[in-house]
Amino acid sequence: LANEQVPLDGLITLQNVERGSQNLSGTILPTLGDVEIETAPYSRLARPHWVDPVVKALKELVTFNLRRDVARERLDLLIEAEAVISRRVNLFEKVLIPQAEKNIKKIRMALADAERDAVVRAKISKRKTAARAAEERMAEL
Repeated sequence: LANEQVPLDGLITLQNVERGSQNLSGTILPTLGDVEIETAPYSRLARPHWVDPVVKALKELVTFNLRRDVARERLDLLIEAEAVISRRVNLFEKVLIPQAEKNIKKIRMALADAERDAVVRAKISKRKTAARAAEERMAEL
């Protein structure tokens, strides 16, 4: 590559890059599909023998660079998603779950009070019914 007498510019051209997406735990991440790289026609006799491996290596380099860029994008998106998820977890652990537990205790106490009131009312009504029945028996005598 240091030999400037052999022109290597324009030997390969990036034709098409297919990018897709992947849903990972609710985070849309980019994926790299097919990469089409076209090789410009060149005379194999007019250039040195090492040009063929260089063309192959350049194709691999372009593909690896594209994969690296996609991997960096994925990493950035995952870091952002991790921050959002950790905020949500903290919200649930520190705020919402303790509030729900307090509310459950209040509801249990209210239900226990209501149950006690119902038992007391039932006993009072039973006594009143028994007293009326006794009055009716006394009236019959």
